[in-house]
Amino acid sequence: MKTNDGQGIGDSVFSNVLKLLALYKMPMIPLKGKKPQVRSWQKYCKKPLTESELLFLFNRTGVSGIGIILCNSLRALDLDGVNSMEVLYEMLNILGLPYGYKHIVKTGNGFHIYFYCNDDSLIQKYFGRKNTVYPCRFLNPRDGKQIELRWEKCYVVSAYSKHANGSTYQFINGEPTNRPAKISGTKVIKVFEFYTFNKSHQIKNKNENVSESDAKHGLVINFLQNYKLNYPEWSACCFALCSLGETGRKYFVRLSTNKFYDDSPEKLNEVYDQHLDKYDSHRSTIGLLYHIAKQKGFQSETKKPISNKEFLEFELCALSYPCASDEMRINYILCYSAVEKFKRSLGDSEKIEDQIIETIDRLGLPSNCNEIYEMHFHMKQYITEHINRFGMEPYSRIAENFFLDVLNERFDYLTFCILSAIIAIQGKIDTYKKINYDRLKAAILGYKSHKILKIVNDSRELASEYRISKRVNILCQKKIIAKSNTRREQYYSTRLSQKQLDDKVRKIVANRAEKKAQRELRDRIFQSHLKLINSMAYERERKRLINQMYNKN
Repeated sequence: MKTNDGQGIGDSVFSNVLKLLALYKMPMIPLKGKKPQVRSWQKYCKKPLTESELLFLFNRTGVSGIGIILCNSLRALDLDGVNSMEVLYEMLNILGLPYGYKHIVKTGNGFHIYFYCNDDSLIQKYFGRKNTVYPCRFLNPRDGKQIELRWEKCYVVSAYSKHANGSTYQFINGEPTNRPAKISGTKVIKVFEFYTFNKSHQIKNKNENVSESDAKHGLVINFLQNYKLNYPEWSACCFALCSLGETGRKYFVRLSTNKFYDDSPEKLNEVYDQHLDKYDSHRSTIGLLYHIAKQKGFQSETKKPISNKEFLEFELCALSYPCASDEMRINYILCYSAVEKFKRSLGDSEKIEDQIIETIDRLGLPSNCNEIYEMHFHMKQYITEHINRFGMEPYSRIAENFFLDVLNERFDYLTFCILSAIIAIQGKIDTYKKINYDRLKAAILGYKSHKILKIVNDSRELASEYRISKRVNILCQKKIIAKSNTRREQYYSTRLSQKQLDDKVRKIVANRAEKKAQRELRDRIFQSHLKLINSMAYERERKRLINQMYNKN
């Protein structure tokens, strides 16, 4: 047997393999880090291995770990990023396990909890699909990063294995002597309901659309029945239908019952069972079936959702229009932007009055068209004078629904100004923008820069920094805008989600840090070169003085 120095395994490692085999009675595979060192390791799920076969498998170069293949109702909870024992103890309490439970393994960045569970149908119903691994993120990032329910036909890195950071996987409560406890699927679901997003409402919504999905899948199956598929395509369709679980069985039998195939339903069910045993959700989804159908010429009739959202545009300086009250200013902006919208689309035709009357009924504007035209005229005159004095103004694009929410006091005037300012500063092209507090404070008063605010000597102040940040947080909670902070800067976006904006800002900070490191490296190299040049110059001067003294003598 080879030694454990990169040339195979030692006696102590193989004794650990035998120890785990006697404890769990599950197939084992050699790992390098977390990657299997054998091909087609799935075949070992049903085939028991002898000691000599295990020795042959593990006696390979680069083996650093032991993988336990989960089957025969052995499951594992993989707690990734959990470093708090309080979270672990709370989870054990939910599962009904004692704090000194033996089958808990400390990993490089979390824990593994081993147990037995037979409730396949309950787990599949909760997650809405059949899978080998069910990953979910923690609701609170402080608790951890991710929970994975490693269910079946997958492997888990066991105790006595080496992690990439140099640590060793080990049992935290001593080596177990008995087999793992048996837990009901209800307790496992309670863990996910407590720590992760509750998926019960998602399953309900998913079941409501089952008839529509069945109709789409049926169209694809009827289309593919008219084509003779080669074996790789036929097998790929079967794997794609396996993502639907038992529901996909009827589709596969229907697909294979045509003039090109003469297999009996019993034979087709047997083939489906074989594919279902080998199914890997990471490789095949139902989208593969649609991909094969599109290659054959299938065209799905996708209906674009009809959006009832109407938008109104106005210049940012409209927020600085002198009015007796904020409510009156909102009405002026609404009338001005509505008339401008109809003029751009309809020109000066007679239909513009019909559109204005329709807008009056929808938005609750003054009932007289002449009043609307008069308000539009005064606002247009003010904006034109402002543009002639300070240049072109950025546009803000606000949904009619938001105007109604402000008029119905669901949002206050400050919130309306903050949203208008962020949209105007962001512009029509950029997806996100860096906005400091001074510029935001000037923009909510209707000025595109802080310098113009000083020129016009506007002494108004809508709110303090605290109130502005509070309203921004409200808009973020409503998912109307996204905001991301760095140490000195704030980035806002109305087009990106919070996660997308955080990723963008993270890249900006990383690039900035990389440039700073490169600049510091160049400075160090320059300083070292400068010292070398100075030392060489000093040495030349010293030699010159010595030679001069000798020449005088």
